Amino acid sequence: MLTAVVIDPSAWPTADEMSNSAVDAVIRSQDWTGIALLVGLDAEPPDGDALMAARGLPPRLFAIPQVSKARVPALRRAIVEARGRAMRATSDHSPGAEALPLLRGVVASKK
Repeated sequence: MLTAVVIDPSAWPTADEMSNSAVDAVIRSQDWTGIALLVGLDAEPPDGDALMAARGLPPRLFAIPQVSKARVPALRRAIVEARGRAMRATSDHSPGAEALPLLRGVVASKK
């Protein structure tokens, strides 16, 4: 099961360090295994990689653009990366263990 927290960019990151600390704590928590989606309200989405680097966050923050055409690949990337983390974290490889479902039609983007 995939869990995600959706963050409004007007609420994080802001000048209010108390709010910033609360969201940072969720993203950093080892108890939180989901992803964090930062929804872009402007034409240009926030730079999730730069925010993670600046705030020292683990790689589970994904910026989601406002433009719907660009939103699908961003969500796909977030889901595929979350699935990969789940597969790497799974320690039960016994013969009777249920396999994770395959994602059909997902092709790695070429950069």
